[in-house]
Amino acid sequence: MAHATYLTFQEYTSYGGSAVTQQQFPTAEFKARKRIDYLTDSRVQNMETIPNAVKLCMTSIINADAAS
Repeated sequence: MAHATYLTFQEYTSYGGSAVTQQQFPTAEFKARKRIDYLTDSRVQNMETIPNAVKLCMTSIINADAAS
């Protein structure tokens, strides 16, 4: 099962994300998702549901990337 996204903007903000706007979010989510795919050899793509740990990691990656 391939997922179009791992994290929605609403989830991002609920996990404490605030570094990007809703307009900036799609690009930031894409970049963070590709990093997760690289680090996990795309195993998350095959999961039925995205674990909360991945969503928290995505939030941290997006916030860190926006700060740099």
